Amino acid sequence: MLRRAIFIFLEDRRITSRPGTLSLSLSISKGRVSHIIRSLGFSEICARWVPRSFTIEHKTETKAISSDVLTRFQTEGETFLSRILTADETLVHHFEPEWHHPQSPRKKKFKKYPSAGKVLITVFSGCEGAILVDAMLREEKANSDAYIRTLTELRNTNLASSYFHLFGALKDAIRGTKFETDEDVIRAVRTCLREQDKAWDPQGIHTLVPHWRKTVGVDADFVVK
Repeated sequence: MLRRAIFIFLEDRRITSRPGTLSLSLSISKGRVSHIIRSLGFSEICARWVPRSFTIEHKTETKAISSDVLTRFQTEGETFLSRILTADETLVHHFEPEWHHPQSPRKKKFKKYPSAGKVLITVFSGCEGAILVDAMLREEKANSDAYIRTLTELRNTNLASSYFHLFGALKDAIRGTKFETDEDVIRAVRTCLREQDKAWDPQGIHTLVPHWRKTVGVDADFVVK
């Protein structure tokens, strides 16, 4: 029985003891399954805390792409980097909680609202800074039509330096501020990004190069930071 249980665990490490998955596989009671798990010294952990593993196909494709862009950078140099656009998205909530130490003064309680609002912010940026900040409101759906609209707007945008931001700095800048509406959030984000433009590091896009080299040189099962 123990050997069979070990084989099942090693074959599928994401198998769960609830509700009855293991008990059905081993044809025993749930209580007996719990006893076997404790005897083997196994424990369940949250998969969200573990880096998402690459499949063989993922690793092959990632290495091929990284090798291709690295070769182009070695051939074309700065000209190649100047043509790269990166995109990322983050949720900006109507209220971002602050960290306090035990001696921090207690703030007045905010007025309670029926639900916590949030806005999906997408930022497109290149070596000259961010060129487009797109906001998706609550009533909009993140479907193909929405992304086609965003890409169309991106294509029609003047590719000049406007505002740049790393999401961590954005969250720090608006932390502790209570917004009433989605429009207030969008306005604050755009204002913050314009301020961040003054301190923008033009070398930021160059951090892609060491990531490409790591991906090509390291046989990792997850994203190499």
